[in-house]
Amino acid sequence: MIWIAEEENNLDRYHAAMDDLVSDYFESGRFEKEINTIYSLIEPYQAKDPTAFFPPEEFKNDYQDLKTFCMERAAGVRDQLNEN
Repeated sequence: MIWIAEEENNLDRYHAAMDDLVSDYFESGRFEKEINTIYSLIEPYQAKDPTAFFPPEEFKNDYQDLKTFCMERAAGVRDQLNEN
């Protein structure tokens, strides 16, 4: 089995794919638009659900935390790519 970083060509392709992902999905605003859309579709139902596992405010906070986490991970990938 060959580890991706052992072959320079594979490593370059991996870095290019990660660069595309970060720039085209996260830095472009597409991720934020999609996660906001998904939240807006789910939130009204979650808020009205008497059997929900957690209250609407906690759902909103968790959504914000998830969005922040994903954006921070993307920024971390960008930082690592810029170091190479």
